[in-house]
Amino acid sequence: MSTLLLSTFFVQFASAAAPAPSAYPYMASLNAGPVEIEQRVQATLPSPSLRLIRTDYGNVQVLDDLNGEVNFIVFDEPAGPVRNVNAVELSTISDEQEPKNLFDDNRLTTFAFDQPLEANSPATIMVDFGKLVELHRIELWPTFESEIAGMELRAGNSKDSLSTLKRRTVFSPIIDSDYAPLRWLEIKLWGTNVTLEDVNFFKKPAAKVYFTAQPERRYRLLFGDMNLDNKRFSERLSSTQPSDQQFNFANYKFNPLASEDFDGDSIPNETDNCPLVSNKTQTDQDGDRIGDPCDNAVEVKNYSQLDVDRDGVADLIDNCKLLPNPDQKNRDKDEFGDECDNAYAKESVFEKWTGSAGNSNGDGSIPYSLIGMILALVAILGIGVTVAKKK
Repeated sequence: MSTLLLSTFFVQFASAAAPAPSAYPYMASLNAGPVEIEQRVQATLPSPSLRLIRTDYGNVQVLDDLNGEVNFIVFDEPAGPVRNVNAVELSTISDEQEPKNLFDDNRLTTFAFDQPLEANSPATIMVDFGKLVELHRIELWPTFESEIAGMELRAGNSKDSLSTLKRRTVFSPIIDSDYAPLRWLEIKLWGTNVTLEDVNFFKKPAAKVYFTAQPERRYRLLFGDMNLDNKRFSERLSSTQPSDQQFNFANYKFNPLASEDFDGDSIPNETDNCPLVSNKTQTDQDGDRIGDPCDNAVEVKNYSQLDVDRDGVADLIDNCKLLPNPDQKNRDKDEFGDECDNAYAKESVFEKWTGSAGNSNGDGSIPYSLIGMILALVAILGIGVTVAKKK
């Protein structure tokens, strides 16, 4: 790497003193040995660790194996829609059908699959994302007239080694789950009239750090105390940057340099159900082994603590999973928080598939057919209207 590039990459550290390594309760080691020559490295943070990292990254530090502080840059990508999706295989091939209509984010264009010749023949969509993606949500939006009875999902890192994500079950337009990274996704839909307005995919948040790795040195990420506000990064990027090597930080564990009882409640970290916040009585209302002061869904079992929008409210109970809304405001009292409910209609054709009114999308788009869009406008104008549900 040229001297010019290295000098451009280095930026003067903040003047504030760095916290001691023991100030961080968790660590994650870089899953690579020492580099042979000085190189710029991109390292991806483990997804589960993001719930323990402030959104301003004020409680993160990168150290080498001599406990030397490392200058680093942060790239942060929030949860959101996966763009530029294409189907590589469809069970319907017709000059009258446009495959792009499935992924154009336009509810007025549709794709109709052939009527199955056999009752057990599904409509099939095969998607290649071109790289590994960590999905959090899949949305399949049928037209109001569609009759879809069942669905199945399979995925994998190659087309020839797909495993079942969701076994054949009753159709639902919204599938939320903690998916492992995948590149290929196969969607099967059983029905007598399978016509879709759109198919949408939403990815989990992601974070990467960039730093210059030195020969013979090993690196680790320290993080975890949400009360710590001491930004050690030199820049926050809005897009990814070139790098010589791409690595990952391994799954995190307790930092051996930190106190064995980080919250000082006389319960060791390894056995404490809430290691970062004092919980002497180990209160755990829902019995999920996450102590109440640390639990983002106190009354609902939530072992994963998944919180894709990082607003402190677990996805299991969040009324707006893809956009931060810690106050959970919901002025029309439907199932969707105001942040992702840009139509305050009480009923719409959306009810046919979910049994509730409103908008499910986390990106602010309205998953309605044309009728639903009209309802949204009517609701915003304050005109009362009710549409009868299909019997």
